Amino acid sequence: MLFFLTVFLFELFLFGSGRPLVIAGVTVRMLFYSASMFLALLFIVKDSVILKEDFTLILFFIFLLIFSSFVGVVNGADFKNIVGDVLPLLYFLLVIFFGFLIVNDQRFIKCWVSTLKKSSVILASLYFIFLIVIFFGLIDFNSAYQFLSSDSNEIMFRGVDSSSPGIFYKSFIFLVIGFFFFYLSNVKWSRLIALFIFLAILLTLTRGFILCIFVVTYFFLLLEASMLKRVCFSIFPFIIIGCFLFFTDFIFLILRPDSDAARFIQFREVIEMINLNSIFIGHGYGIGTPSRPNNFEITYLEIFHKQGILGLTFWIFILFYMSKKFWYLKDKIPISKPIYAGVLVIYVQTFTNPYLINSMGIGYLALAFVSLNHLTRLVKVEVVE
Repeated sequence: MLFFLTVFLFELFLFGSGRPLVIAGVTVRMLFYSASMFLALLFIVKDSVILKEDFTLILFFIFLLIFSSFVGVVNGADFKNIVGDVLPLLYFLLVIFFGFLIVNDQRFIKCWVSTLKKSSVILASLYFIFLIVIFFGLIDFNSAYQFLSSDSNEIMFRGVDSSSPGIFYKSFIFLVIGFFFFYLSNVKWSRLIALFIFLAILLTLTRGFILCIFVVTYFFLLLEASMLKRVCFSIFPFIIIGCFLFFTDFIFLILRPDSDAARFIQFREVIEMINLNSIFIGHGYGIGTPSRPNNFEITYLEIFHKQGILGLTFWIFILFYMSKKFWYLKDKIPISKPIYAGVLVIYVQTFTNPYLINSMGIGYLALAFVSLNHLTRLVKVEVVE
């Protein structure tokens, strides 16, 4: 079973939204998901056991899916658009599959953490190879651009030529998460590998990733620091901003006027469509805006637009719940720190890219949710004994 899990996770961590791997018109990710849910169903039928925390979360999740779909139907949403909103979210049902595995195999956490760390090193290494090949002219930049660019935005070029060929690849979110698994580890060479990954992240020229590194790192610095250091750290963000002001070329590279304009348009359209009901329950799945009939760039804005405060409360509750688990574990189980750091990465990164409601973000949150729950149970059992 762990072999299946490892292959399953390598595909999740390395192949973006899942579209690069397709068999007979169906993505490999969908095949893995279907197999996992079939196995989860067999486990439940066979053993008649599902963890209380997993069951409660899934119950609320399914209720919210049905309710928001109903609201969309009432508001005249197209059925295809409703399905388009719901399908990616069904990935969250993997909590059931992961929950069963973690109870029945003590190697579960070690397996998925190891797979994620290896994936982040693979991604960083391949990216550096790409940069070297482009920089030395072994492959023409324009040829690489034509080959890698696609309508699905799986890969987007940040640079303009071979002198700055930075790219954004959806799976690079696991570069950021992988960075923290090495950075927050005391294992030999971990900090050096973290530096290697960090340089790769910088060279993507992706604002959200760079911001995410600073925000989450800053959180852990404050968490571990003495009172004096906390005062000093409070000045740190202003120093960073000051440095950026001097490096105008770098600012030019990370500014995205078109992308920023699109976000402002979406925000204005959502505000214009607000009514008393939508504030609390949204307009429902399948209801977009004139400029974004389907997925928004700002995920929290999309959740508010389609599910209102009710939807935002659900996702904030998940963060609060895992934060509570982490606070209990942080001084007891070292691996809880990078696991929780990954949760923060998903939530912070979602301010700029829609990870919270796609398979990559949801997949990681499901892994973190069952892992933090399991580690909490283990610690409590040891305390009782």
